[in-house]
Amino acid sequence: MRVLRAIVFGGCLAGVAAVVTAEVVQVTDTPAGRSVGAASVDASGRWIVFSSTANVAGLNPTPIGNVFVYDVQEGTFTRITTQGGNDPVISGDGRYVAFSSDADYSGRNEDGSEEIFRYDRLRKRFYQVTRDRLGDGSSVLPAIDFKGKRIAFETTSNLRGRNVDLSNEVYLFNRSGNMPLSRDPEGEGESYTPAVAGDGSLVAFVSTSNLTGRNEDFSQELMIYDVKERALFQATNDPEGFGESSAPAVSGNGKFVVFVSSSNLGGGLNPDNVSAVWIRRKSGYSMLVTANSSGPFDAEQPTIDWDGEWIGFVAREDLVGRNPDRSPEIFLYNRQRKTFTQVTSNPPGCRILGPKLTATGGRVVFRSNCDPLGTNPDRGDEVFWATNPAKHLVVEAEGSVELVVTDPAGRLINRLSSTIPLARYETGDFNANGTSDVRVTIPEAVDGRYRIQILAGTGADPSSPVFVQATLSGVTLRLAEGTVASLAGSYASVINQSFTRRSSVLNPVAGTGSKATLSARMPYPLAAEGPIEIRWSDGRNEQVFPCGQLETLDSRGRFIGTVDGFSVTLRLISRVDGSSSLRFSAKGGDLTEFAGTENLGMTVAVLLGADAHFYNWRFVRSAETGKLTLR
Repeated sequence: MRVLRAIVFGGCLAGVAAVVTAEVVQVTDTPAGRSVGAASVDASGRWIVFSSTANVAGLNPTPIGNVFVYDVQEGTFTRITTQGGNDPVISGDGRYVAFSSDADYSGRNEDGSEEIFRYDRLRKRFYQVTRDRLGDGSSVLPAIDFKGKRIAFETTSNLRGRNVDLSNEVYLFNRSGNMPLSRDPEGEGESYTPAVAGDGSLVAFVSTSNLTGRNEDFSQELMIYDVKERALFQATNDPEGFGESSAPAVSGNGKFVVFVSSSNLGGGLNPDNVSAVWIRRKSGYSMLVTANSSGPFDAEQPTIDWDGEWIGFVAREDLVGRNPDRSPEIFLYNRQRKTFTQVTSNPPGCRILGPKLTATGGRVVFRSNCDPLGTNPDRGDEVFWATNPAKHLVVEAEGSVELVVTDPAGRLINRLSSTIPLARYETGDFNANGTSDVRVTIPEAVDGRYRIQILAGTGADPSSPVFVQATLSGVTLRLAEGTVASLAGSYASVINQSFTRRSSVLNPVAGTGSKATLSARMPYPLAAEGPIEIRWSDGRNEQVFPCGQLETLDSRGRFIGTVDGFSVTLRLISRVDGSSSLRFSAKGGDLTEFAGTENLGMTVAVLLGADAHFYNWRFVRSAETGKLTLR
């Protein structure tokens, strides 16, 4: 396994841009003349499945394309098949692997036709999903749900006697057997590329057939099948036939479908018929994903996480200022924040194939012929995975100090070692101001409390200045500031997603009629001293409310004052069980930067002394008033 630290976007250290980096890991190392097929990943990101003709880990000495599973945590490979397998996918729970093969793994494929199989990794058993008794068709491209109970696939076989013309159709396998989702007895069109929701509730595919009576021109349209309702409906409609829809992917919860379309959908949002990525709610609302100030732009191979927050795709755009050569790169779009993050950074001439997001959007698995590590000189396709840099926690210090960071599971990283996966500890003069800096980066920050210990550096001048700050979700908070002598041995913390009993409202009214409120319980005690700051950020705009110092609050734990034109009231309460709570209100100022018509994904950041609380959630907007409410 090889790791690349790829620069993707900037944070800040003492007012100067400091890089936040994605971790790109090469999984396979295929010699010239051998090949690697498309990869799939489970919900957690631990298990990656792929096919290869290479002798992977010495497990495949003959050049047969077999199916392998890679354990990211242990760094080990396991071979699933011995006589060939193609297009493997893994269930969200990591137990089942579905693939196509012409081998006879179950004793029911004597004719050697291409069939769909499911392998149970727990019981080490094969189950044959399809069976073409006449051998006049094939079944390929399976898609599998989280529990491995439902598998959608393409077939040209006459399964259950429902495809007598042997056209390319989409079927769904479940406990009752194989059921056709597309059926075109006239043979006037075909159906392709099924995708299934993680919860098994939805199957999406594309079709040139007139399956619902709304596709008389036989253009390629997006179809959605509701498993519970047993209902098929046409999700796109291009009656002029100027565009087509393709490459669907479904969120794990079944509420969203992403796809590529060059049709002028969404009430005329794509008049130039650009091959853009769209997202469609199950309820029927479609929105352009790949659009910027210049309008829609070309993109391909969309993927989506479990709850529809993160959408990945490949594009040749310079969306964040880090792709000036317009090479094909993986980008991630945050649906709530409406922001782009660049994951890969490659030279021209590279290709990227089949990106797949994990359930949280924290990692993306893909295949590429790029050589980011200098270990792919033949430029053959290899399997990689990369972290989402927007989910990184970065702790930075300027001055002669060292940091020890302990994560919520008790794992730690310091100058000498790390037990936190992929975390890194860097030193240098990152902002070129003549002062030593420390940077600790933790990809895929988990929920809970990160404890940060500040230690004096070797030979440090006790009077030299020091400050420590943390960045998460694009928001940076100053945790500590002083001298080596005053801060050595002290602690700070970053608490991710810790609010309980939370409520928040932003009412962005023009002029001085805006209002912001926040109420939250925090499972940790209050610090004794230090600054207080409340902040809302949607990734593009933010509002900051400095509220004095903890040690200067009145006897009831209150701050009352004027901040940025707002009348502000804050109360902090320490509770006997060791938790604390916060009540905040700001009235009479201007929050029109958050005005609009759409819901917003927001980061609410609260600094209480050396403790920084970050909470990311969706704010739902009232259609009548424009008010945003934390939901």
